[in-house]
Amino acid sequence: MKKLTAVLILASALVAAAWAQAITEDKVPAPVKKAFRAKYAGVAPVEWKIASDKSYEAEFTLKGVEITVKYDPAGNWLETEPGIPLSDVPKAIIDALKAKFKSAKIVETQSLELASDPRKIYEIHLDGGQEILKVLLYADGTIIKQSAKPKKGDEAGEGAEAPAVWRDKFPMGKCAPATTGTNPYFILEPGYQLVLEGREGAKAAKLVITVLAETKMIGTFEARIVEERETADGALVEVSRNYFVICPDTKDLYYFGEDVDIYKNGKITGHEGAWLAFQGKNTPGLMLPGAPRVGFRYYQEVAPGVAMDRSEILSLTETLITSAGMFTNCLEIEETTPLESGKARKIYAPGVGLIQDGELTLTKIVKAK
Repeated sequence: MKKLTAVLILASALVAAAWAQAITEDKVPAPVKKAFRAKYAGVAPVEWKIASDKSYEAEFTLKGVEITVKYDPAGNWLETEPGIPLSDVPKAIIDALKAKFKSAKIVETQSLELASDPRKIYEIHLDGGQEILKVLLYADGTIIKQSAKPKKGDEAGEGAEAPAVWRDKFPMGKCAPATTGTNPYFILEPGYQLVLEGREGAKAAKLVITVLAETKMIGTFEARIVEERETADGALVEVSRNYFVICPDTKDLYYFGEDVDIYKNGKITGHEGAWLAFQGKNTPGLMLPGAPRVGFRYYQEVAPGVAMDRSEILSLTETLITSAGMFTNCLEIEETTPLESGKARKIYAPGVGLIQDGELTLTKIVKAK
């Protein structure tokens, strides 16, 4: 599976980067500065930041309005976030917020212009008592996405965070394992394919996920092979053959390991992250539960010292717009591993599968024949 990186990955193309680090203007790529000055000539002062998705943000005040503009490293405009007074928020939005969040108080209002969506979007922050709510809406009051972040402990009276409990044993019980089938968020049918594209740093990245007609015996289990093929600027970076078994009754999708080939300049240079269940202390992990619930924490990989990716379910109600369409009621997970630092977030659409992996979003679906 795709390896974790040492940055916090974006949860959605509709939400600003999770963190950004201040930089001096001389660290900003020339194409970014040129694009910015072409639109905002003479604006000063400007605070520049580099975000966790490797984009660049310019923060400044224009005619009394605080504005953030975001560009990719090539100088392509991504989004603009101007602050707006509450009086400029459409009445349909206010009515929608009052109906859904009766006791929450509006504390911040912004409009959001995206290169990926021509419609005007409003970002509203509300004080929900124990948490701060962030809601994205269209002008007609349609909610695109909502998320919540707990207030700091001294603000909300919270104590220390409860210790994480990660499930790492997944007895299959009376399950009759199968090599084809469907989990609510994963299609395990030969010929099914998803294509995700985007930019990772300065490179154009592409991930092609294909359910192959092949299977492989792992211990006494027959597992379906799902190939992941990653490229950067057209050059092959990694090919992994992942092994899955599904339980038809529960729809639980089990992960039995992967074979990995790492490429550089067209040649295989390593097999980092490869593992198989039943070798040494390795046991099958749970790729996706058939009945997910928010807060559930579980290991996808159980290969001590080699591969220990684990997931926490964050949401079952995410909305994401990609070039392949708008997807609602999506599953959002956060992946970590005790073997290294960093976090990654992925989004799965019901009846489709993975639609966002870091900076990559779904561009194409090929259905099984």
